[in-house]
Amino acid sequence: MPHSYSGKKRVKRPDFRPNGKQRRKDNQATAAATPVEELIITRVHSSQRKERPVTGVFKKKRSDPDTVRTRALQKLLRQIASLAESHQSGGTPLNDAQLHKLGRFDAVVAELEELLGSDSEDEDEIDEE
Repeated sequence: MPHSYSGKKRVKRPDFRPNGKQRRKDNQATAAATPVEELIITRVHSSQRKERPVTGVFKKKRSDPDTVRTRALQKLLRQIASLAESHQSGGTPLNDAQLHKLGRFDAVVAELEELLGSDSEDEDEIDEE
């Protein structure tokens, strides 16, 4: 404890809240007073167990790679659009990685059109059959 200038010691708590020593003593007294049958936990036989209901959420099925790639390219296009908008408005200067991303715009659009075009061609082939 730090030194006090008045020389007075800190008084004990005015209320009678139990401290750790008292709580431990009370817990031991209650444990000694309870009968042994209540202290022993018995296992339930497997034939007597109840089936638990399913409450969790099932995992989604994995999407096909074309759908995943399409979403990734659409996200990339949104990022490029926001970068171009901030660059046009004269905001913060872009670093090399951001400039490289802006330069990929045409390639990303071409790949996205190719993926979306292949989906529509597959649908056309199904319709023709």
